[in-house]
Amino acid sequence: MSINVGFTVPKDPGTYVRTDNSAAKGQGGAIGRALCLGQRLSAGTVAKELLRFVPSKAAARAYFGVGSMLAREIEAYMDAYPQGEVWAIAQDELSAGTAATGTILVAASGSQTGLITLRIGGQYVYCAVTAGDAANTIATALAAAINAVTSLPVTATANTATVTMTVRWKGVTGNSIVTEVNPLGADARQVLPTGVTLTVTAIGGVVAGAGAPDLDNSLAAITGTYDVIVCPYADAVSLDDIETKKAADWDPLTMKYGHVCTAYDATYANWITFATTILQNDPHTSLAPAPGSYMPRPPWERAGIFGAKTMAHQVDAQPGELAQGFSGVEMTGDIPCLDDNEFTPTERNILLGYGISSGYVSGGNVYINRARTTYLTDESGETDSSYYDQRTLFILQYLNRADKAAWQVKFQGAAIPDENVDVSGVKIVTPNLARGFFAGQYSKHRSSALVRNIDLFLKNLEIEEDDDDPTQINVIYPPNITGWLAVSAWVNRFRIGG
Repeated sequence: MSINVGFTVPKDPGTYVRTDNSAAKGQGGAIGRALCLGQRLSAGTVAKELLRFVPSKAAARAYFGVGSMLAREIEAYMDAYPQGEVWAIAQDELSAGTAATGTILVAASGSQTGLITLRIGGQYVYCAVTAGDAANTIATALAAAINAVTSLPVTATANTATVTMTVRWKGVTGNSIVTEVNPLGADARQVLPTGVTLTVTAIGGVVAGAGAPDLDNSLAAITGTYDVIVCPYADAVSLDDIETKKAADWDPLTMKYGHVCTAYDATYANWITFATTILQNDPHTSLAPAPGSYMPRPPWERAGIFGAKTMAHQVDAQPGELAQGFSGVEMTGDIPCLDDNEFTPTERNILLGYGISSGYVSGGNVYINRARTTYLTDESGETDSSYYDQRTLFILQYLNRADKAAWQVKFQGAAIPDENVDVSGVKIVTPNLARGFFAGQYSKHRSSALVRNIDLFLKNLEIEEDDDDPTQINVIYPPNITGWLAVSAWVNRFRIGG
């Protein structure tokens, strides 16, 4: 055997050591990168369509504007996964768009001292009322209290007894900002002062927000690999652009991979309409789970939380954790909808069939129940469950990257001699050696519960030298991805007596 130490050894006596990292190369230890898309405000210091690393929540507010969609989205992501690496590309609002507005009509008759509690887009606003305050006085104070919370996505004005809330940006996304009065009720001591009545017209119910930014330039500005892309836009054009982008990222000549996390908010009936008229048949996109309609946190923030949890449990996770079902994970920072708006188990099951992830509420927290993709049918329109779960593509992404890294270390540039020829001191690869390599890799993946049935894998594994190109080896790699326990079906077959 002849060992090539990789350098010319001098004749002068001594011990000479060369550091070689080739055996240590691989995917392990890498931290995934997230990319957040969203609208900026004019107060932001970073221009639109520029790729920018975001080191902190304070930086997000400075870069994109306090209360902006993108800053709030990034803050939600960082709160849910503080260890994550975040990049961003901002969009300006569509110049031809419309900002959504809603109103709060105040009525007061013999008002008593107390506190008004609002929750707007998941954030609390408090306004004091003094005994004897008229409706106009309360409305003025309420508008001032809203404007004092500068991180809110809305501003407010008062005209006589009416408070008008206007979203800080133009676009259809503003219609998803929910306004609640005393959301936790009397048990949490949230009650209106005696004599005061508030009538809310939802944001988007007075003037509907319209328009969405063109993503073409933003998507073209993406360089490098991002394992999760958080997208706040769920309109048909944006989803179509995203689908095209991710199909290109999964191309064998690109191999950037990655997954899109977005969100939507609607009633059950409108969810069905959205799924059947707008939602793309896309294996690379997942919607954040919504346990019900009118979720207090707006979709872009919920998309940020979902993207953070996807990164933590699907990309940065150890292989053994990746093998487990992406279920029972808390959507840290999300806020449950009111009980009356929760979807029933039947409704959640039907929505899953339309490509909508499911979630549930427990102990006042929101949890992921099943994270699925929006992929439903193959090219011929036949129902296809191969990419049902988001987890499947992340396992495939891991296998591709890990095996590619190990293959290049072991074989890249190797000679391709005849099989079973005694070659010494030369890096070589043959179909038989390649078969042994893949058997070893598959065994490692099986020990992490990512794949199963190695005998079937080896039976279907095909490796051959290309007939036309002497520098090419072709492989059909047939992994059997493990399932996960999502559903347990029991029969309680009882007896009475002997």
